[in-house]
Amino acid sequence: MESQLIDKSIKRLQFSFEERPVPVKILKDTNGFLERVLKLTLKKGQEKNVPLWIATELVKQGYAKLKESFIELSELHRVLKKEEEAHALQPIDENFYLKIREHLRIFKKVESPTAQQSFEKIEALLRDILSMRLFKILKIASQTKNTRNFAEYMTAEEKILFKKLSSLFTQWKDKLFALE
Repeated sequence: MESQLIDKSIKRLQFSFEERPVPVKILKDTNGFLERVLKLTLKKGQEKNVPLWIATELVKQGYAKLKESFIELSELHRVLKKEEEAHALQPIDENFYLKIREHLRIFKKVESPTAQQSFEKIEALLRDILSMRLFKILKIASQTKNTRNFAEYMTAEEKILFKKLSSLFTQWKDKLFALE
């Protein structure tokens, strides 16, 4: 039951992320590719904001390229360095995990040694960042009752986890020290 609630929450976040508009540069006319389904006509050279899920399909079909990358390796290194240097949870982009997920999804589809190396670097950095942030979240969830100050630096996914962990710790402590 708990895992279903978490799964639904994460899927809702992913859906919202995929609905957000992203800028694309049109590489060739869509020639009916989108007109029938979405009533959207795009011409070569045009720059347009379209929902991410449409942009992903346009890129995959060779009709467009994204005008922004989801996340750069330098950004991951910066986040990791900040987390390593501080005892407290550091602020990160609210879509941090969703951007990385999308970035990894794109690299996974590209069959080249360079893409595979990038995929592995991103994955390794993400593991390190996750370990540090999870340790800090676990520590906060186990020690505090006033969570407002800490939650502002968490992503939506981390808040879901934090809420569950806090509840679990409270239940555990109550049972452990029950005097019945």
